[in-house]
Amino acid sequence: MEVLNAMFVNVSMPVVARDLHASSHITHWFYSSYALGFALTLVLTGPMADRVGHRRVFLAGAALYVGASLSCAMSGGIMAFLLSRLAQGAAFALTAPQIMGLLHILYAPHDRVRLLPALGFASASAGTFGPVVAGLLISGNFADLGWRVVFMVGAMIGVTALLLGYWLLPRDTHRPQDGRHEDQGFLYRPMPLVIAVGAIMAMFEWLGRDTAGFHPWMMALAALPFVALWRIRRGTFSLRRPWDARPDPAALSQLATGAMLTICFSASSNSLIIIINHILQNGRGHSPYVSGAIQIPYGMGVFLSILFFGRFLLKKDGRFVIAAGAALLGLAAPLIMWAGQNPHWPVWALLPILVLAGMGVGMTSGCIGPASMARIAPAHAGASAAALRLGQQIGLALGGALIMRPYFYLSQQPVAGTGPPSYLLVLLFVLATAVMLAASFPRPLFPPRA
Repeated sequence: MEVLNAMFVNVSMPVVARDLHASSHITHWFYSSYALGFALTLVLTGPMADRVGHRRVFLAGAALYVGASLSCAMSGGIMAFLLSRLAQGAAFALTAPQIMGLLHILYAPHDRVRLLPALGFASASAGTFGPVVAGLLISGNFADLGWRVVFMVGAMIGVTALLLGYWLLPRDTHRPQDGRHEDQGFLYRPMPLVIAVGAIMAMFEWLGRDTAGFHPWMMALAALPFVALWRIRRGTFSLRRPWDARPDPAALSQLATGAMLTICFSASSNSLIIIINHILQNGRGHSPYVSGAIQIPYGMGVFLSILFFGRFLLKKDGRFVIAAGAALLGLAAPLIMWAGQNPHWPVWALLPILVLAGMGVGMTSGCIGPASMARIAPAHAGASAAALRLGQQIGLALGGALIMRPYFYLSQQPVAGTGPPSYLLVLLFVLATAVMLAASFPRPLFPPRA
C-alpha cells in the first residue's frame, strides 16, 4: 500500500502543482509535509505496537489513510492539500512499521531472507504498475476529475487494506506489561525526537527562503541525525530511561547503522524518482501515462535485484550487496538526469539506465530491513521497525530540502548554470556516504542459527 501510494503521488504531483498553482518554493512540501506527518507521528507511536498489538495500530492507520486520501481528492487549495498529505504521512506512520515488526516476530532472521523474493515481488509490482495506473487515470480524466481520481483510488486501496488487516493479521502480538521498563529502542522517549525533527525541518525552510533552495548550513543540519545515530552505534549516546535494562550493544549498533543507511537511500532514491517524473512531464512534455510507463524497467530492476542479490547473497556478504547497490545507484543517477534533460536523447535510451537504478534500489532499500534488525529481540520489533521508518522519512525530508528544492528552483531558471548542479552533487555525496556506511556493517550480519 505504501509503495503504491508513493508511485501514485510521484506521477500525479506535476499535474497537482500546475492545477493548484504551486510555486517552486512550495512544490517540495508536497513530499516534505508527508514526511513530517510520518516522522512526528512515528516518534510518538513507535513503541505503541509492542504494547497494544500490531494489528490494532495497523487498522487505526488504515482508517486514517482512507480519510486523508479522500481529503486530498477534495482539496480546493494548496494549504488544504498539504494538510491532507500531512495526515497521509501520519496514517502510514501507524501502518508501515507493523508489517516489518510482525515479520520480525513471526520468523527467525535467516527465514526472513527467504521471504525477500515475495516482498520484493509485491514492492516491485506496485512500483512497476502503480505509475502506469496513475498515468492512465490522470490522462483518462474520468468524470472530469483529473488527478483527484488517483487519490480516490488510493482511498479504495486503503479500504481493502483495512478489511484484509482485520481478517488476516494475527492478534495478541503485543508484549504483556509487568510494571518493569525494559524498553530497548531509542524511540521510547519520543519528545526529544519530535522537537528535533520539527526544528530541523523549520530551519531548512528558513535557510532556503531567499536562495536558490540551497544553503551551506543545510548540510550541517543534515549531519545532526547522523551524529546522533553514530553515537548510538558507538554506545556513547542513548535516549533510554535511566532505569531501563541495558540493550544488546551489537544489536543496537547494527540497527543504528541501518537507520543511517535508510536516511541516505530514502533521500537519494525518492528524490531521483520525483525528478524523473518532473523532467518527463514538465521538461519533455510527456503525458502522465508515458511518464508512468517509462518507469516499468525501474520496477523490474528492483524485483530482479531483490530476487537474486537479496535472496542468495545477503546472508553470505550483505555488506557487499548493500554497498554495491549504492554504488550502482550513484552511477545511474547522473546518467538519468543528463539523458532526461538532453532533448537529443530519445526516451527509450533511458530504459536501460532505469533498470540499473532499480537494481541499485533493490540491492539497498530492499535488503536494509532484514540486515538491520537481524539481532533485535522480538519484544522490541515494533520500536526497531519504527526506527528504520523514521530514518526513511527523515531521508525524504532531507532529500526534499537538499535535492528536490534546488532542482525545482533551477528548473524554472531560463539559463542553466555552468558545472554540475548542487542537487546532483548532494545526491552523489549522500550515496558515497551510504557506501562507506554499508562497508562498516558487521560481518556476519546474521547471528548463527540456534
